[in-house]
Amino acid sequence: MKQVLIASFYFPPYAGISWVRAFKFCKFLPEYGWTPWVLTVDKRYYGSKTTNSSPNLEFIRQSSLPYIPIPAAKTFASLLYPLYLLFFVLKNRSQIDAVLMIGSPYHPFILTPIFRRLLRLPTLLDFRDAWSYNFGFDGKQANDTSLLSKLKNNFFLKIEQISLQHASVATFATSTLRDEYARLIPEYQEKYHAIFNGYDEDDFRDITPISVTKNKTIVLAGKFYIYTPAAVSYFIEILRDIPELTFLYIGEENKTIESIARKLNVNDQVICMSYQPYDQTLRLIAGSDYCLLTNGLVNGMGTKIFDYIALGKPTLCLVPRGSIIAQQFSGSHGIIIVEDPHSKERITQGLLELLSTDYSTIKGQANQFTRKKAAEKLAILLDNASP
Repeated sequence: MKQVLIASFYFPPYAGISWVRAFKFCKFLPEYGWTPWVLTVDKRYYGSKTTNSSPNLEFIRQSSLPYIPIPAAKTFASLLYPLYLLFFVLKNRSQIDAVLMIGSPYHPFILTPIFRRLLRLPTLLDFRDAWSYNFGFDGKQANDTSLLSKLKNNFFLKIEQISLQHASVATFATSTLRDEYARLIPEYQEKYHAIFNGYDEDDFRDITPISVTKNKTIVLAGKFYIYTPAAVSYFIEILRDIPELTFLYIGEENKTIESIARKLNVNDQVICMSYQPYDQTLRLIAGSDYCLLTNGLVNGMGTKIFDYIALGKPTLCLVPRGSIIAQQFSGSHGIIIVEDPHSKERITQGLLELLSTDYSTIKGQANQFTRKKAAEKLAILLDNASP
């Protein structure tokens, strides 16, 4: 069996979703002839953003950048990580058959010419989000950004151009992001492939639902305010007119959402929780009646949409106009799409449509989006990647 070095700065026990894509590749790649070897960083670099509830890592061979206790340790680690990655590959070249670098951070991608051209290693780059032209949410364009941001992104673009020139393959989490890069850097578009996120069927076995209230509940797990700040107030205001509905928020913006609910005097219909481990979040989603999803990027799909559908939950999606979520799920039973510009009237209409949805046939629509299928596609790309 061949061995692929997976360079992923974020990995369990990091408290966030940045590790999930890498971990799920690790879980399923062995079924397709590839043994993963993860290079990450010592968990102490994550600071307080760690969790005690992590997936089983015993089956994964793992190495880490050693911890150095200095101020701004995480920033230091992200800067040192590419050098350590280079040293690690040079030291272990005989045990490595391919390299997969997963962003973010993306600057380690600059090592691609060394890995592929000098060391003759097939090298794959995996983009979870846009890097050089990520100018903000809701499709914000380059001409809406500051001069400093433009200069910074132009520098990032140069790194991307060099990296993509020498990469064997580049993968993207959505077809929209792949197509955007094909327009941005068209010279190497034959290397570009989309590997969607998805859900792992094992995560949904024997889920015990947790209900936080006797009322009907709509849950959002993840970001809300940072994507659609105006929509937060509209949505919470709308709750006043639907007293039988409770909003459950789970995520890092819990204090912000709680504050808005208090100001609008709707705090008795809003329950806020901080970040919860993935298995606990699934139980809370399973115990809710409806789901709310937001995204601020046209090319952003995220992971929660797959969890919601796999659990059979009707979902209201507040997304940018022309987003990949709208393209992929518009017309799907139980998935209500509301594109920007968001208004109280449009969100009310979408929410009322959601509340009238029969969700008995939703479960199963995500069958085409599984982590196993994603790993299978990655394995095929690894098999065919040229050194």
